[in-house]
Amino acid sequence: MWPRSAWHQDRYQAVASYLREHTRPEARIFVWGNSPEIYLYGQRRMATRYMSINYQTGRVWGTPANDLGGQAYRDRVPAQTWDNLMADLERNLPEFIVDAAAGKLDKMDDEPITRYPRIAAFVDQHYRLEATVLSVPLYRRL
Repeated sequence: MWPRSAWHQDRYQAVASYLREHTRPEARIFVWGNSPEIYLYGQRRMATRYMSINYQTGRVWGTPANDLGGQAYRDRVPAQTWDNLMADLERNLPEFIVDAAAGKLDKMDDEPITRYPRIAAFVDQHYRLEATVLSVPLYRRL
């Protein structure tokens, strides 16, 4: 665990607890944001090959682009990362999509799902908001 994310532990645990209580152990989930701890604490499999959305948003680790309020490198995002992400989601249709970015976890405050039309349309088509746990929206598959 990163020291800077330690203050989010109560939120990771609360979201993970909800997911464990409302899914079967074999369920897949997708966490939109930079909060892979939710997969670990929730004991649920990732629905995509990406443990964070740094590859889709241009928020590159170890650079000013990953700082809260920093300028993301959007012009450097390879198009295939979006194609890969969407193909994984369509193939695996996770039981839940967690918008950790909308919950303002891990410096992703500016990156909620609603900012990205491709994933927002996918969520609108296949999911409904089921719960908000400590300000983190949880969308359940229809």
